[in-house]
Parts: sequence; C-alpha cells; structure tokens
Amino acid sequence: MKTFYFDIFFEETYRRNLLKKKPFSRGLMQDWWLDNDRLGYEDHVFTIKDDLPVRMEYILKIK
Repeated sequence: MKTFYFDIFFEETYRRNLLKKKPFSRGLMQDWWLDNDRLGYEDHVFTIKDDLPVRMEYILKIK
C-alpha cells in the first residue's frame, strides 16, 4: 500500500469542502484542523502546485 499526503493550506481545504453536497462548517473544520499532520512514512507529498493530471500520472506509475 502506498500513502500520499496533500500539503494544502486550510483555506484551500475549506474551499474544496464547500463543493460537497453537505459541507462542514468553517468552525468545525478549524476545530479539527492540524497543519502538517503527516504520518511520517508518506511515499509522496503533493502540494497545491500539483494539479490533478500531475497527481494522477504520479500515482498511476507507482507499482
């Protein structure tokens, strides 16, 4: 199994949350948000600069 971490700041995470059918409130998300909450053994870290095609290409070529 491979693990990936998305290093995305809170405002972007919250913006993406608002696209859900039933988004969480800002306050609730702020209560559980931990910046840089990595597990420590990620195979790769994606950033806001990595768009979907880049992420998919990377994930699909890992065996």
